[in-house]
Amino acid sequence: MRDPDAGWISASIYRVQVHDRNRVTIQFDHMGRQGAIIAKKYWDKGQPCPVAVVKGEDPALFIAGFEYLPEGSSEYAFAGAIKQRPVPVCRGPVAGLAVPAFAEIVLEGSLLPFPEESLPERAVRRIHRLLCGGGAAGAGDAR
Repeated sequence: MRDPDAGWISASIYRVQVHDRNRVTIQFDHMGRQGAIIAKKYWDKGQPCPVAVVKGEDPALFIAGFEYLPEGSSEYAFAGAIKQRPVPVCRGPVAGLAVPAFAEIVLEGSLLPFPEESLPERAVRRIHRLLCGGGAAGAGDAR
C-alpha cells in the first residue's frame, strides 16, 4: 500500500482470506496499523485504496513485514539490509505499487471502505488481477 499523502510504501503482513476468484478480505488486527491508517486516508477522500497482496516473496521481505517500522520506513529497505543487497521490485500493472519481482503470486486490486459496525475482516475487497509464476516480472494474467 502507498500512503496517498507522503508516497511511502508499506509492505506489512496481514491475514488474507480468499472468498472467490475476484474477492478476498484483508484483516487489520487493529485500526492503528499502518495499512489501516493508509486505507482510511483513501476512504476519507472517497477513494478506494490500491493494494497488492504478495505470496511467496523473498524470506527477508517476509521477516521485514513483521517488524513495526516507523511511519515512512521501507520494509523493502529493511529486507535489503538483511540480504545486504536490494530486493528486486517492479511496478504492478493495476495498482501501480512496487511489488517483489520474484514473488510466486501477486493479487492487485482495491480496498473498499466498510461500514463502521462491521469487522474489518468482513469487508470484501475486489481483486482486479492475479499475477502468477515469477511475480509481476514475468507473470501471466489469470483473470
